[in-house]
Amino acid sequence: SSNGFFFLTPFGTRFNAELTRDGKPVTKPIFRIGCAVPPKNGEPPHAPPREYLQNLIDAYGPIDQLLWSTRFRTHAAIADRTFTRLGAAIFLVGDAAHIHSPAGGQGMNLAIRDAIFLGEAVTKHIQALAENPDVDDTILEEFAEARHARALEIIKYTKTLLTLAGLPYDTYAWWMPCSKASVRDLVLNILGRFEFVQSRIAWGLSGLGRR
Repeated sequence: SSNGFFFLTPFGTRFNAELTRDGKPVTKPIFRIGCAVPPKNGEPPHAPPREYLQNLIDAYGPIDQLLWSTRFRTHAAIADRTFTRLGAAIFLVGDAAHIHSPAGGQGMNLAIRDAIFLGEAVTKHIQALAENPDVDDTILEEFAEARHARALEIIKYTKTLLTLAGLPYDTYAWWMPCSKASVRDLVLNILGRFEFVQSRIAWGLSGLGRR
């Protein structure tokens, strides 16, 4: 749409009975609809209210009835410290340490990598402690600093993804009769044809490029 992205994903007929069990029988396909309001004043895009969604459905979507809707606002936050000691060592990983938008599944990927590298750091610390009972927490502190830096990178990455997804289709200016979203679509259409670009995108989304 001219106000952001708008897509339909069919659920399939097997979901009909579950989603409409308290209502009238539905014989037509049920779709999941995702759309976003473009960012304003530097804020990330967010899911629209029901009225806005219904207007989009009426204008662009072959939808007869809106059964259920919700909205969410994306935001990001990160803990100042992810490691401390209160007698025992205490670590924050996953959503306890950092939160951001669900773009690209990056939160889950980062949480899994946090847990994997936490295991390695704790193992190294235990081995060092066995050799020297007076060893300090350098290994654990270095792990916490490294994961904190990675979390900041992911937050920046997901904000970039949302910004690109929420570019509007409105004409940019009278002297430039095209929109930011149109330029984005054209660039993605051209570059997306190359296998090395596809591989690079997949590598970035997987998190393997920033372990």
